[in-house]
Amino acid sequence: MNWTGNTLLFITIITGIPFIIAALITMKFPPRKINHIYGYRTKASMKTQERWDFAQGYSSRQLLFCGLFLVTIGLLSTFIKIEQSTGIYIAISLIVSSMLLLFYNTEKQLKKKV
Repeated sequence: MNWTGNTLLFITIITGIPFIIAALITMKFPPRKINHIYGYRTKASMKTQERWDFAQGYSSRQLLFCGLFLVTIGLLSTFIKIEQSTGIYIAISLIVSSMLLLFYNTEKQLKKKV
């Protein structure tokens, strides 16, 4: 296992763990009322209280999945040799893709709630 100099490992772990923590916090303490400060805040999620409540739970589960995925990829990267710059590009691509998937899936589910 290559723990030193593995940028893919460090970037995905450093990003994945806060994703997991944020997901657990929002699962345990979801924002009860529609607000512009805390929670999953999009135009679709803020239309009604029902949509807001649904979006908070659904997006928290998606964020948890994203965090676990990133941490898993990071840990698996210890078994392969990746150039530092390649690891950076892969990690950034995975993080951005994870977040886009979170928004896409949540918005898609919110459209079903109409």
